Amino acid sequence: MYNSDIKEKYLDTVSEAVAHQLKPLFSKSEITENLYSKDIYDFTSVQILELIRSYDQTTIGSVKRTLSLLSMYIDWAASYNLSKGTVNLARTISTDELYECLGDKKLYISFSELEDMQDKLLNYQSKAVLRCLFEGISGLAHSELLSLSKQQIEEAMLNDNVLKLHDKKNGIRKLKVSSDCLVIALNASKETKYKLKNGRAEGQTKEVSLAENDYVIKTKKTRSKHDGEAGKHIVTNLITDISDFFKINFLTPNTIVRSGHLYRAYQLYKEKGVIDNSVRYQIIDDFNLIVSNKHRAVYNMKDYINEDEVKKCYAEELGLKEETV
Repeated sequence: MYNSDIKEKYLDTVSEAVAHQLKPLFSKSEITENLYSKDIYDFTSVQILELIRSYDQTTIGSVKRTLSLLSMYIDWAASYNLSKGTVNLARTISTDELYECLGDKKLYISFSELEDMQDKLLNYQSKAVLRCLFEGISGLAHSELLSLSKQQIEEAMLNDNVLKLHDKKNGIRKLKVSSDCLVIALNASKETKYKLKNGRAEGQTKEVSLAENDYVIKTKKTRSKHDGEAGKHIVTNLITDISDFFKINFLTPNTIVRSGHLYRAYQLYKEKGVIDNSVRYQIIDDFNLIVSNKHRAVYNMKDYINEDEVKKCYAEELGLKEETV
């Protein structure tokens, strides 16, 4: 083990059951710790995620438990002033990031899978949230998507499909999307009913009325005369309904956005025959992503914009095997 004396000291403070779980984690972490010449308690959040990925765990429960065990160790090290920082960076890692640590598991949908899902969804609310996220409409707390209106869609249709989006943190951002995306979003803005469980609800209530407004993503109709912009939980609820219907446990707003990036990477891979930083820079430009540091953003994209992920997600399209992924 890296820093074996310190880790042994920590193992002596925990229960036998916890120590039993930690020992193989510490044993394998030595490779990554040697790579960065530092103990886990001094890892950045990116390095912690890299370490978790190296364990090649296949369930989100296992990944969350591993993060919890590592976090406890980092807290202990900080209490003895062993770490250089004062913040436990393991606690800043999101659930979306943890899903990306799943070993050998499918994390992204291909473009053909997106279209197949759209065809099977009855509600335009569901179709719109899926397609809009895939094409890069999101923003802080999904503010670009939640503020998207019929007027913006119609303006984009007259302006070469360029949407003028509103992010509550970064302001206005322009994004070119497909005609299909605009048509789906326009239909969603006109939708008045939402069929529960994609038309398979078994209870007395089979559908709910939607707020009468021009927003693409709508909340349920209430007695209020001022049903306005939906809250961010509506996006989460729509994605959960889609996940439940198709029995896809990895689907989150973030994985859908990244699936869109991966589709663009696949297109560029067909043109260039390689996935390198030029491809990643191109994706940042094509999606007009707002990043504080482009070089760092490109580095972080390597986790999912790489040749392995493209070949895994688009194996059939690339002729790598007969069956679909």
